Amino acid sequence: MKPKIWRFVKLREDDLEKAQKIFVEICLSLNELYQESLWKTHHAIAASDTNTVKEESPQVMADLSTAGT
Repeated sequence: MKPKIWRFVKLREDDLEKAQKIFVEICLSLNELYQESLWKTHHAIAASDTNTVKEESPQVMADLSTAGT
């Protein structure tokens, strides 16, 4: 027994297959964009963390050298 919606929507089987293929392509494209965005964000955070550490390193070393005196 077909769901009630099928009374209102008359899709041929090949149309349904085309729609499913398009849906899969859209999902794959969105996933690819998400992964690329995630990668860029991760590397941007890593780069900013690296820069912060480099900027703070001389100050930390100076603090350590004066801490014992």
